[in-house]
Amino acid sequence: MFGSVKQWFGVFAIALVMESVGARDVIVDGTPGPAYPGIGESGRGQYGADLQLLRSFATWPGEGESNFYFDLWEPGSLSTFARIHGLTNNHALLIDSHGTDRRSWKGRQFVFRPGTAMGLVPPPPMYSIRDLARVLGRSASQVHNIVIAGCNEAGALDSAAFRSYFVNATNVIYMAAGQRSYKPQFYQMLTQHSEDLEPLYEKVISGEGGHVHSEILRAPAEGAKRLGWFIADSFRPAEAKPFRRRRAGRELLEPGTPRAPGLRAESNQDPTLR
Repeated sequence: MFGSVKQWFGVFAIALVMESVGARDVIVDGTPGPAYPGIGESGRGQYGADLQLLRSFATWPGEGESNFYFDLWEPGSLSTFARIHGLTNNHALLIDSHGTDRRSWKGRQFVFRPGTAMGLVPPPPMYSIRDLARVLGRSASQVHNIVIAGCNEAGALDSAAFRSYFVNATNVIYMAAGQRSYKPQFYQMLTQHSEDLEPLYEKVISGEGGHVHSEILRAPAEGAKRLGWFIADSFRPAEAKPFRRRRAGRELLEPGTPRAPGLRAESNQDPTLR
C-alpha cells in the first residue's frame, strides 16, 4: 500500500511499463475459464457484439485466488497490477474499459468498450453487464465486489442493474456520475484507504496540429479541473437497492486496511457520498 500519492505515482510509472507486455502472454496467467454453454462460435451479446471476443479479455482466478478480471484496455495489465499490490482473494470482479452510454427505449444504458489499442475494426463492440455475467456463467455467483474503472460522464451506470446479474455482490464501485476516469484515480483507489485519497486534477493541453491531451496533476493549477472520486454502493443480502453510498477505497475490498500514518487527506464525511 502507498503512503502518499507521490509514492503512488512512482509505482504508476512502473505499471505503465508493464502494460507493454504482450497481452496474449499475460492473459493466460490465471486459470482458464470454463466454456459457457450459451456461447458458441456465433454467440452474440445484448448489443450484437461477439462474446468470444469478450471472453478473450477475461482472466480467471489463479490457484488460491478469487478475483476475476475483464481487461478491455490492455489485457493482463490490470490483473498484474492487482496481484503486485496484494489484491488476489477479494471475491471481486475488476473491469477496465472505456465507459460510455447507449440510448435505448429504457433510457441511457451504461456499456463497456475496448480501448483503441486493441486494434479492432471500427465501430468498436459494445458490451453490457449482462454480457459479462453470461461469459462468467455460474462463476458470477462467486462475485462479492464489482469494480468498474471506466468513465461515467453520462451518469448512466446503474449499480442496482449490475447487482441484478451478480446477486451476491455486496459492493459496486464506480466513478461518480458526470465524471471522467483516469488510471491514476483508479489505481489510487485500489491501493489506499478511502480517507487517505488525495484529490487529483486534469489539465487539458492543446498541442501541435490540434492534438489535445490531458495531464493529471496532484495540486490545483490554472485551468485544471478537479477530478471525481470513485464511489461504492453497498447492498444487503436479497435487497435490490443499495442502502449506502460512500467514497470507495481499498478497505471495501480488503476489510481492515489501515490508514496511512501521517496523511491528512480530505475526510470521507461528504454527505453526498453517503
